[in-house]
Amino acid sequence: MFEWSQLAEEYVPARTALASARDDQARRLLAGDCIFGAQTAHWPRSRFMFIVRLDEALEQPRATYDLFLRLSAVRPEEAQREAFLALPAIVAAGDFELAGQYMPQPLARLNQLNELAEGEPLLPAPWTAPRLGAELSAFMADVRLAGAILDGLGRPEEAASLRTAALSGIASDELRSLATQECAMPGTIVRTLVEHQMKLEAPRPDATDPASPT
Repeated sequence: MFEWSQLAEEYVPARTALASARDDQARRLLAGDCIFGAQTAHWPRSRFMFIVRLDEALEQPRATYDLFLRLSAVRPEEAQREAFLALPAIVAAGDFELAGQYMPQPLARLNQLNELAEGEPLLPAPWTAPRLGAELSAFMADVRLAGAILDGLGRPEEAASLRTAALSGIASDELRSLATQECAMPGTIVRTLVEHQMKLEAPRPDATDPASPT
């Protein structure tokens, strides 16, 4: 998907093909085919999730919002299940009344985050999944979404209180510091994890290289 998004930025036919594929997937979803890929898979893949990723590659969040409205009209139970995927697009569209129906409750995840921090490193060893970093990133994404919804609903005091409670509730000083940076500059957590992995995977200087320290 990343390669497709890069190609679509530079090559108009690729963008057109990507949009056409997205529209075809949307038609299948609205017709009731909600599983992407093998129907008998142990963990079935969500077609709506695949469409959201296509919209992200096309940088068209409005398309996600419009599709969610159509899905809500024809298949409300499926829309209810997939609402968390559509929520960023709903907020981007400024439909805070609808977003409020699905607003995340990040403070309910604080205990899980703190418990995970007791046994998982923030910056793991090479080729190890950054479980704690991923959980922190998801937690802060929910804080950001919920805060934006409350602000949009004209409840800024509640939004500020939520952000304060979320940060103060993080037990680890290291995690709290990174979460604070994430508030000021979204994407900081992911960049920190990626930079850490890149440093670990960088080749070490060859001892026989004249330029290497001896």
